[in-house]
Amino acid sequence: MGLLSFLTGGIEPIGKLVDNLHTSDEERLALKNELAALEFGLSRQLLAYEEQVIKTKGDIITAEAKANWYVSSWRPTLQYVFIAILANNYLVGPYLETIFPSIIVTLDFPDKFWTLLTVAVGGYIGSRGAEKIVKDWKQ
Repeated sequence: MGLLSFLTGGIEPIGKLVDNLHTSDEERLALKNELAALEFGLSRQLLAYEEQVIKTKGDIITAEAKANWYVSSWRPTLQYVFIAILANNYLVGPYLETIFPSIIVTLDFPDKFWTLLTVAVGGYIGSRGAEKIVKDWKQ
């Protein structure tokens, strides 16, 4: 959770500054309590924001699934195409090439293909993980 660390990391130097102040122990403790409350509030707001982002993404996928066949099947269809190209180039193609060396055609992948595949798979896995984290945190 990089953003949370970034936001709450800015509070740590303030806490050290409070430690170095020439005030009474009670005043120092009160300031530290206020900083802890601020950090807790920031954490809660950030988690609420992340929960809303995940919910919005889920709502988009749900809306696509409820739409007509063309809209609801574009993600799975795209992934099946990716799987077919990967299977052709790395599983089927090499075996058939030993039998028919001049006939087999492999498809070249542009760099953006790998980026798209990484984002698609990583986004799905990341959003599922974030959903579970938010659900566990709420409990």
